[in-house]
Amino acid sequence: MLSSMGINCPTLCQYCNAGQEDIDHIFFVCPNAAQFWNAIRSKSTSPPPTNPLNSTHLWQTDNNVFNNKRELINAKNTIAKATEFQLLKGSSNNTCTHQMMLKWEPPPRGCFKLNTDGAVKGKVGIGGIGGIGGIFRNHNGDWILGYMENIPYTSILEAEFRALIKGLQLAEQNNLLPLHIDTDSVEIIGMLTEGNLIFDPLICECRLLIQRMGRVVVRHAFREQNRVADALAKEAVKKTFWNRSVVLAVPPVFVNDIVWVDTLGTELPRLFLGCNIVDTILHNIAELGTQRYHVALV
Repeated sequence: MLSSMGINCPTLCQYCNAGQEDIDHIFFVCPNAAQFWNAIRSKSTSPPPTNPLNSTHLWQTDNNVFNNKRELINAKNTIAKATEFQLLKGSSNNTCTHQMMLKWEPPPRGCFKLNTDGAVKGKVGIGGIGGIGGIFRNHNGDWILGYMENIPYTSILEAEFRALIKGLQLAEQNNLLPLHIDTDSVEIIGMLTEGNLIFDPLICECRLLIQRMGRVVVRHAFREQNRVADALAKEAVKKTFWNRSVVLAVPPVFVNDIVWVDTLGTELPRLFLGCNIVDTILHNIAELGTQRYHVALV
């Protein structure tokens, strides 16, 4: 190849010393290349895959003779790398939509479930008028207590914390224990566990309430499993609710349908963009559902 460019160098293949070193010889005729393609064919009933890594490995193996290495290319390793390349290439270019089914999960018999949520009307990252909402239910899905509150100015994380604190306060006042809490904010669970300087006062208040009440579990839930609390929080943001805070003995009309869907155990689809590595994505999503903050006083 180099000699064809006018460079004075040996023209024989440096690997086998038996053929003219041109493109056809390097990638197909040379014994190294021939055994590689035969190995590929023996491992698959389909034609050899066209992948740049195949040719790259052949080229690197031939060039290894200059480092005193004369070894056959490993077809198994090449197939593994080519497969990885195709998967990663597919994950960025050939996205598709996957679906999982979710429903509200009732607490164990004798326990109460609290769903909480916060909402903010304003630019993302800046804050604005906020609202919080929450709902207590038993193992049958019966409405025990609900709450809504408007917050004049807040961020989304502060609203999420205040929704949790309000729920913990009501649980303590009304002896709604043992308590299982669901929030769709992974950040809140992370900060309850790891701490955060900015939200330290709110974190400490949550931790104190949880410890004072005994066994309380705070767990992540997806938005589809937290729709009643989400509707209450968004309603509290509206102008007609400004500077108001209410405790709800019965469900308001605008959440009746959602409460009924939860009580019936109706599953709702959650769509997400995926790639060829579906199992990995589903595993990561499933792991979210196991994130929790658990305090048990002995």
